[in-house]
Amino acid sequence: MLSSIFSSRTGFWPAGLLGLAALLGPAESMIRTIERSFGEKARFTYPANDAQKLDWALDYLAQGRPISTLIVGNSQCEYGVDPAWLEPGSYNLTFSGSSFIAGLKLVRTLDLAPKQIVICISPADLTRDMVTRGDQIVAAAQAKRGLVRGSSFRDKVTSWRQRFENEVGAGFAVVFRSGDPHYRRLLSDFGHLLTRRDAWPDTLEAWGRFWTSGQSRKPQQVDARYYTARFDRGFLGLVMIRPWNSADFDSGAYLPVVNNYRATVFPDYDQNGNRYWEEAKALVADLSRSGIRIVLLRMPVAKDFAVIEDEATGFSRHLAAFATKLGLRSLDGAALAPDMARDVASYRDAAHLHQQSAQIFTNRLAKELAQGR
Repeated sequence: MLSSIFSSRTGFWPAGLLGLAALLGPAESMIRTIERSFGEKARFTYPANDAQKLDWALDYLAQGRPISTLIVGNSQCEYGVDPAWLEPGSYNLTFSGSSFIAGLKLVRTLDLAPKQIVICISPADLTRDMVTRGDQIVAAAQAKRGLVRGSSFRDKVTSWRQRFENEVGAGFAVVFRSGDPHYRRLLSDFGHLLTRRDAWPDTLEAWGRFWTSGQSRKPQQVDARYYTARFDRGFLGLVMIRPWNSADFDSGAYLPVVNNYRATVFPDYDQNGNRYWEEAKALVADLSRSGIRIVLLRMPVAKDFAVIEDEATGFSRHLAAFATKLGLRSLDGAALAPDMARDVASYRDAAHLHQQSAQIFTNRLAKELAQGR
């Protein structure tokens, strides 16, 4: 009797391992293929709000990878600079509707030590609305760190247990990438996939979206004009389904932005710009003293939008004076990409690039940054 029980048990384990391999094998192969194409921790959707984007940034930073080049700025930079096309270790720490000032504050709040910071700077960054929203993001980051620092003994014991479990899980995920919680899917996700033929992923990107979010369809935005294909190291890759042409760009993507800036951004800059320049000066000087190389970058914009900004605010003069006073290198996106200003198909709207044009621009930026060292 004992021998028969022993035999059944010894047969169970090989069968169990074979069954596990049969389940994990296809998933493991697919996930490794996705990571070879898009990198680890890429997400094929977009953050719902600032809090989620901050969580995603903290998730990446928690891996402890050293940062070589840090990008800070607003949504122009968020959609326009792809760290995958810069040097290894680059990260785009930007938030829509907030100022680069928030990014500079987060360097200290999160104890970051980049070798280089590229500040994407525009008149909108030096307005009360943008700075206020950025300060809220910084406060949220401080609160998250404060919860850890001020935890109780019981919380600390729990955190040690969680840390141990995380270490074990991380070790498993090194061997089996499909074991990474980043790719954890519910049975209902697979059920939806099996019961809906129209939901079946048809591209590698769609498979990546499924494994990281449970969704496979493109999340189309703005009358199916474009969709956000992926989130990778802070960059939002926006794919144009229907690129603009000269006939519809002005009314649909250019004039609405220009009119909004004239009504809100330019008056705000005139009223508050001086004090935010001073705040930025103090932050940049502090980081420069730490040995961090600082580079200023004005992103490329469509048509004559930069001229309109300068006429309304004098921004070019202010930027040049700021760079001179602090001894900073200042790059002009229009000079790096003069062809993009003339090609409206390079833009989502008057001030934002999309994924393809962002990659072209970032490639040129990378060469310029390398030459300046």
